[in-house]
Amino acid sequence: TRKAVKWPVDYFVTMLRLTGASLRTPHRIVVGGSYSDAHSHLALAGQSLLEPPSVFGWDWDTAWLASSMLLARYRMARDVIAALAGGFRPKKLIDTSLTDPGAIVDAVARSLGVDDQVSAADRQAYIDYLTDDGALLTIDLKDKDVLSTKLHGLYGLVMQSPAFLLH
Repeated sequence: TRKAVKWPVDYFVTMLRLTGASLRTPHRIVVGGSYSDAHSHLALAGQSLLEPPSVFGWDWDTAWLASSMLLARYRMARDVIAALAGGFRPKKLIDTSLTDPGAIVDAVARSLGVDDQVSAADRQAYIDYLTDDGALLTIDLKDKDVLSTKLHGLYGLVMQSPAFLLH
């Protein structure tokens, strides 16, 4: 089957749903990173809700991949991960007793629904990120510092990957 690029709203809502992050009312602020509201994030990514550019709606597929729109998506992912810093519950997403970097990468990819789309090269890059290019043999997800830096960062990297941009 042919993969399609996620619309910005789909990308944003998918991140929120899969990670358990929430928006603060009444302005739908993502409490982290730039502290932008959801409407601003979506507008920067090219989709102002309820305001399509024409009667035909928004452009589809590769129109969502302009460099400025990709940067806006990366900021969305960064802000969602920053918002999770205080309330991230990885036990709901992956088995936190995992210590093997490869198994952790696989679990994160599976929790985000992209495990079948991560290339071998990307998987190795994620493992290198977790292990500081091989300096660490195991990862302790019960360590709060590891959790708040490495695991949050890994989720951010996977959410910014091409695999996560596609349906």
